[in-house]
Amino acid sequence: MSSNTKGFLFIVILVIIIVGGLIVMNNRQQDNSSGSSSENGTVAGASTNSDPNTAPVNNSLNPSNKDQTYISNLLKYMASNDMTMYGATWCSHCKTQKESFGAAVKDLKIVECDISTGDGQSDECKAVNYVDASDGKAYSGIQGYPTWIYQGKGYSGEKSIDELAQIVGFTDSGAATPSE
Repeated sequence: MSSNTKGFLFIVILVIIIVGGLIVMNNRQQDNSSGSSSENGTVAGASTNSDPNTAPVNNSLNPSNKDQTYISNLLKYMASNDMTMYGATWCSHCKTQKESFGAAVKDLKIVECDISTGDGQSDECKAVNYVDASDGKAYSGIQGYPTWIYQGKGYSGEKSIDELAQIVGFTDSGAATPSE
């Protein structure tokens, strides 16, 4: 065999190995993602209920898998008790937080801090005075997004549905429990 033929065969075999490896990896990814799916394409454990008020919102910020009615009631309770989320449209954490509420996000009191959006409220964000709940330090102005302000305390970062309910003392029945 000539050296040109050997080189050609080497390249063909190498291409076959690479393509075969890619096919195997692709099949493993499909098996992993379809392993939790049923034949009709719904994810195992996900609700097939078409009523958006009782369908659970299932994501990492809703570990108890609360339904839309619960989340809507929580957000209305939070708004009526002046709990506010301060955020920015460009903030990926704010977007994730809002998505965790599903359709109930309309009941959330949100202040947009990014003035570049044209309707931003940066002056309001700069004027907020609060004590950080995690470190006890006093701050003037929102330091990061999202920041939740409730009764003069600031809670930074994404919060789960359960964490928000605990902060404001909200229970399934909607009754408040004494807060700290």
